[in-house]
Amino acid sequence: MALKQLSIITAAMALMIAGCAQNHEPMQQDFGNAVKTNIAKQVINPDAGHQEMAPATLDGQKAERALKAYRDDTGKASTDRLVQDMAE
Repeated sequence: MALKQLSIITAAMALMIAGCAQNHEPMQQDFGNAVKTNIAKQVINPDAGHQEMAPATLDGQKAERALKAYRDDTGKASTDRLVQDMAE
């Protein structure tokens, strides 16, 4: 009985060790190029921090109206248009 348990434990240990083996073969030659391409496309102007640019400005009255509209908004959308569009 002990020999059977020992052989089962040995086989289980061998399978666990085999699962940790590393395969050093590359998956594909261009592996990772999609990520590198996506990152490169997201960079619009890498020198933007080094350029002197005028600060973005906004008319004070427009800014005040926009802030008031933002603060007064209840977050509830009008469903009238939705009902009309679905009826057509």
